[in-house]
Amino acid sequence: MRVFFQQRMHAHQKNIQRYLKYIFNDHFALLMTFLLGAAGLSYSNWLKSLDSSFVYGKWLLIVLWAFAVTVGRFASLTQLADQVFLLPKETQMRPYLTSARRYSSVLPLGIGILIIGAGMPLYVVLTKQPFTMFFVFFLQFLFLKSSHLYLQQLKFFQETKQLQQGMTAFFWLINGISWLLALFWTPFMGLAVAGVGWLVMVQLTWRKLHTPLDWEMLIAMEQKRLYRMYRFINLFTDVPQITATVKRRKYADLLLRWIPAQQQETYTYLYMRRLLRGSEYSGLVVRLLLLGVIALWFVQVWWGALVVGVVGLYLIGFQLLPLAQQYQYQPLTQLYPIKRDVQLKSFQKVVGLVLLFVTLVFAVVGSMKQVSMLHTFFFWIGLLSFDGLFCYAYLPMRLKGL
Repeated sequence: MRVFFQQRMHAHQKNIQRYLKYIFNDHFALLMTFLLGAAGLSYSNWLKSLDSSFVYGKWLLIVLWAFAVTVGRFASLTQLADQVFLLPKETQMRPYLTSARRYSSVLPLGIGILIIGAGMPLYVVLTKQPFTMFFVFFLQFLFLKSSHLYLQQLKFFQETKQLQQGMTAFFWLINGISWLLALFWTPFMGLAVAGVGWLVMVQLTWRKLHTPLDWEMLIAMEQKRLYRMYRFINLFTDVPQITATVKRRKYADLLLRWIPAQQQETYTYLYMRRLLRGSEYSGLVVRLLLLGVIALWFVQVWWGALVVGVVGLYLIGFQLLPLAQQYQYQPLTQLYPIKRDVQLKSFQKVVGLVLLFVTLVFAVVGSMKQVSMLHTFFFWIGLLSFDGLFCYAYLPMRLKGL
């Protein structure tokens, strides 16, 4: 069964790798570079203003690291047909689940390294302990994450509802107490508590458990995990597992009433309605807008805020380009007597309105962090200038090639 899981894992990884090039593209890397740079600079400046008397620092680390343990789900890689074809192999499924549990721990441990590493400078400032305590905290995180995966695995077995409730309470108790002792007493005590909790979790949820598998729950949880993963991938590219949804959004009708009922505004209405009702475009604009707002909140230098704002505007405008061809294969739009130039101007108008709204939001948020009116003025002028250049210089050039 271990070999069988390896085959499943390789097929799953091959499928996911098809989409990685669309996720980690140049635009994503550029945006994350500015976001991480802005967050890192603000974090560094914040740490310089702290000392050991900052009483909330340790509590902040406890909450951050305790919830970081819960990141990541058990990847069983089971399929719908397994409840029929693997049922005769149920007694041999334990090696399969062991391999699945180890595979499921790889990504959470990588995330744990990043989160614990990000919190270590704050820990060093508060406690004056060496940075080498990172390895102790990571071992503690390893024990706790393994316990969390055993807890998730417990749901795959029948007649374990009461045991699940007890083990869930036990896990959160150990998770909280271990970090509390590690930060307010000594890291080695937190490691010891996490290790003892892991031994108890292994004994009660695995070695002494001899109930049948709940195949429906096992497969349902895997399907739910895959759906969440494909929804994330769908933010960057189309996947066959996720179909675009259209919502009524009656409240958005107020935004459409300003469009005149004239022939030359037909595509303005169509593009705006598609943007508001389609989940892929409206969701994309909202997500990038929120990311830009968060980044601008941590940037205090006006030129740094300008760079972040310009990158955010470019990404939103660039991601809206496919909307121009949304009605290309609709027969009625081909028959309707509207010239191509009028259609492209309508698209240019819609993109310009979206970018103008985003520009105003970015400008307001970025201005809150500026200490000089002159810098605020330069910041506003820079964003509005880029908005105009994108809509009236870059966008027409790109639309000619469509």
